[in-house]
Amino acid sequence: MNYPGQQNRPGEQHPQYPIAPPHPQNSGQPPAMPPNTGAPGQGQHGGPGQYGGPVAPGTAYPTGQHQQPGTPTPPAGKQRYTRFNALPSALVVVGTIVAAIGVAALDWARGEPLLRVHELYRTALDQGILSGAWGNHLMVWYFGWGALVLVGLQGLYGATWTMGGVRGKVGTWIILCNSGKQLAQGRIAGSNTTAAVTAFAITVIHGLYIYRLFDGDFAAAEIGCWVTLLGSCLVTVGAGIGPRLPQRTPAQAPPRY
Repeated sequence: MNYPGQQNRPGEQHPQYPIAPPHPQNSGQPPAMPPNTGAPGQGQHGGPGQYGGPVAPGTAYPTGQHQQPGTPTPPAGKQRYTRFNALPSALVVVGTIVAAIGVAALDWARGEPLLRVHELYRTALDQGILSGAWGNHLMVWYFGWGALVLVGLQGLYGATWTMGGVRGKVGTWIILCNSGKQLAQGRIAGSNTTAAVTAFAITVIHGLYIYRLFDGDFAAAEIGCWVTLLGSCLVTVGAGIGPRLPQRTPAQAPPRY
């Protein structure tokens, strides 16, 4: 190729420069794609990390790639539920039965069962021997059917907690009076403490009524009082042990680019 004004000398040859093809933007045609050879590392289908090809260790999947068959699916959202635990559930059931026997079948004072104590207390209140203060009316309520109600409530609460009664956020509000954030994070110690404190509060109520009945002289309390407290304590221990948490699938790490 000769430039204007340039002459070739004898025996001298100049290289011929090929004319470059027009740019795609100027020609209006899309650039040609290289053929799909399927060779590894060429970024085509069939290479490492691509669909249908072998996956190298540590290879990060691109965004939008489908999950490989057989890969465990991570849990959807935060889980707030518990599972049955045999030991604390047995403690709750046995404790509730023991407390119910203590209330309904054993002697509480002067060789009399609790129902007989209720009749004597009620008669003394009606005859004016006891004042009409609200505390005496509460005593009549407890000796009549209040003690059994407390035993049943404590047993129901403990059984619901230890047998895996928490199902979702609503269940945690009903049983634990919180949103269940710790359960969603896989921690249960705080929830067990809450359940144990709640159950122990009912044990304290039993103790306060017994204290009031004997004016603080627990030596005069008979076997029915102690059996009721023993059963209530067993329920408290079972609630403190609590249920089991379900096994959780570790969440997948975010894709790396």
